[in-house]
Amino acid sequence: MSVFKSQFTRALTVIPSANCNIPSPTLIINSLTTDTATNQLIDGTADFTALNVQAGDIVYNISANQAATVLGVFDNYTLDLNADIVPTGDYYRIYQASSQTGLGNTGAILLLSENCNAEIVTIGGDELTIAITAGVLPIQVLKLTSLSAGTAIALW
Repeated sequence: MSVFKSQFTRALTVIPSANCNIPSPTLIINSLTTDTATNQLIDGTADFTALNVQAGDIVYNISANQAATVLGVFDNYTLDLNADIVPTGDYYRIYQASSQTGLGNTGAILLLSENCNAEIVTIGGDELTIAITAGVLPIQVLKLTSLSAGTAIALW
């Protein structure tokens, strides 16, 4: 049974996407892509192996406001993704899939900036489309698939 917290210690602005879960706020790298290939992230200045990027980690394309999941490390400078979201020259961030390595993603509470409709997946696997009032949504959310208005901030 989960307990609703009223004080949080970590936060991350969420990019709604059907391609990935809400990541942990633990940032692995913040950089710029150097080349383009379908469903891959290429950065000739990064060493994804040394950074310990893992399958399941989440890529946020900051330039295009899109997100994808890492499927695997192709080589030190290339990641395979589940979506084609990062062309050459776009800024990206990679976040850990979960802050609790080995325990899986425990979800987050969402803070919503305005009244909206949202498609979510709870940590229990329930898929819901709900009308939400601006403020805190006291449900542990694994994935924010879509948001009709405003922004969502994940809280832990």
